[in-house]
Amino acid sequence: MTSEDFQAIEETDRYILPLANRKVSRIYIDFAFGMFFWEGHPKLEIRIEGTIRIMRNSMPEVIVDPSKPESLGPALFLFDRTVSWAHAFKDGTLKIEFADNNTLQVDPGIKYEPWELASEGGLKGMKLVSLPGGSIAFWQGKQP
Repeated sequence: MTSEDFQAIEETDRYILPLANRKVSRIYIDFAFGMFFWEGHPKLEIRIEGTIRIMRNSMPEVIVDPSKPESLGPALFLFDRTVSWAHAFKDGTLKIEFADNNTLQVDPGIKYEPWELASEGGLKGMKLVSLPGGSIAFWQGKQP
C-alpha cells in the first residue's frame, strides 16, 4: 500500500477507511480498547473508549465496555483478524467487518468521544475522531 492508497474516501454519509486486507497486529487495554495495524503503510491505531458491539457470525451480539476491563474478554478474538472493510459514518459510528464476517461497531457518544483513528506521519497523516453528539472530525494531511 503506497501513501497515495492510504486515503479515506468520502461518501455522502461516511468515510471508507483504508483498512481492507490489513490485520490487527496488536490489541491493548488501558483506559480504552485499542487496535494497531502495523502491517502495510502507514501504521494505524484505533482507540475506543465507548461501548463496543461485537457481532460474531451466528452468535448473539456481545456488548463490551472499555471502562470495565473485565468485560473486554470477548473482544480479544479480534487479534490477527483481517479487515474486509471499515467505515466511519458521519453520525459518529465506526463499523469494521472482518474477513470471517465478524463485525465490530462503536456507536456515537452523547457526552464524549467514543473512538478515534490515527495514522502515523504527523502532519502528513490522517485522523478521525467521533465527536460528542454524533459527528466526525476529520484531518487528512497532504501526501508528498
